[in-house]
Amino acid sequence: MQNKVLAQRNTLVVGTDAGYVIERYYLSQFGCKTVRCETGVGAARESMTKNYPLIILPVRIAPGKVEDAPDLPELEGIWHSGDTVDERYFEIALQVCRYTRQHEAPNRNSLVIFADTFEPEEDSLLPSVKSRVLDAGADRYFYMLADEWSDAFVDLISERLHWRKQV
Repeated sequence: MQNKVLAQRNTLVVGTDAGYVIERYYLSQFGCKTVRCETGVGAARESMTKNYPLIILPVRIAPGKVEDAPDLPELEGIWHSGDTVDERYFEIALQVCRYTRQHEAPNRNSLVIFADTFEPEEDSLLPSVKSRVLDAGADRYFYMLADEWSDAFVDLISERLHWRKQV
């Protein structure tokens, strides 16, 4: 029975330092098995084909080889836009969230969280981060420099997914 419960705690974590911190210090408390993706192409494909109760995304995701992903044309369009690199990486992350929500994927109703160190609304590099991730379909944005973020993160997972910390 224990293995079945833990198998249901698979989490897709898209790679960044923030994702590593969450994986190492918070998800481990719940006995989660994590699958890490390092690129937008990998994250989009993973989120559209396998079931994850929890998906954690950073604000910026490197695209990966978009030219090798004709099934994901939106990613290539973003990558070749005239925006700054930071804005393109942010748009890649938003598109991964949209893929998760809009396609007939197994994660349409999963808990999708963005977590990063960008100021939620006032960041000069990427303005309106929080409202933009929520508009893309995320359930929550955690500003990881806020004092209370980790307690709120653990509470959300406990409440929404009914996961309890492992002893």
